[in-house]
Amino acid sequence: MRAKVRICGGMSHEFGMEMGVKQGDSLSPLLFILVMDEIHKVCKRRTQNMMVGYWNMRPIGARALLYADDIVLIADTQQKLQQSVTEWAEELKRRGMIMNVSKSKVMVVSRGGRENIQIMVSEELLEQVGKYEYLGTMFSEDGKIDLEVMNRVRKGSTAYYAIKDCIFGKREIEKRIKNHVYRSVIEPIMLYGSESWPIKSCHENKIRTVEMKCHRKSVGKTRRDRIRNTRIREEVGMRDVSERIEMRQLGWFGHIQRMGDDRKAKQYVNVRVQGKRTVGRPRYSYEDRIEEIGRRRGKSVPEMRRLAADRREWRRWVEATPTL
Repeated sequence: MRAKVRICGGMSHEFGMEMGVKQGDSLSPLLFILVMDEIHKVCKRRTQNMMVGYWNMRPIGARALLYADDIVLIADTQQKLQQSVTEWAEELKRRGMIMNVSKSKVMVVSRGGRENIQIMVSEELLEQVGKYEYLGTMFSEDGKIDLEVMNRVRKGSTAYYAIKDCIFGKREIEKRIKNHVYRSVIEPIMLYGSESWPIKSCHENKIRTVEMKCHRKSVGKTRRDRIRNTRIREEVGMRDVSERIEMRQLGWFGHIQRMGDDRKAKQYVNVRVQGKRTVGRPRYSYEDRIEEIGRRRGKSVPEMRRLAADRREWRRWVEATPTL
């Protein structure tokens, strides 16, 4: 195959391609997915599964999470992780690809202090980090969402200040247009991934701060006017951020429950995690969050699962039932 590369508006000299496909070719994504799927099947047979728990009397485990060329390898011991990394690196090399060591990181998620481990790839040591951004979401080694919430708040504030004077601060623009911009630009940035957050009131307050900046700017008011948030939201016709997060979480919960039992997402949500509980107060989990929402709305988790089977009834219940 012969090809050229466009650089700064000009074309390079023609050269031969002995492997791969042309950049921008419609077949590129499909061929890449097929190759990665084959690599995953091979590595799955050669690596050990990490036991997560049981669901419906079945053991549920995890090895790897794949999204395009972003791969997460999961293991509960250093030896298992080293084996997985070695197998993936070797299989990728056999298929004509190379693992990017500089971009690959290692993170140990634990409630205790940092546990240092050493994972090698081709005699190179992978860097161990305490936080890492994967698919736009920030993960931390303590397993909490505090860092991710601050990440969302920071990105939402950046987007707000980028358009506040030309959109929210313009009196010539209708409130309806400003609300549409907020729902289309600011809110998706701040609430990205919130469907699975075990969120607390302190997290909601941080998100609400950015939200009220937008709404107060839209109506031409400041905090010095001493107008309550409820009145500002009534004026712009918006629900409180806690209600919208709750609706997003219930929508995702219903979507998960309608999946087939063979889907990994449903298995991981419903699994009963095994292991010895550590000393101290149990962590506030996603399951606790859903149970709390159901309790406020007058339903138990089993009742919510049965109701979620009917998409229309579930959506009507989520949207019509007010938060107490």
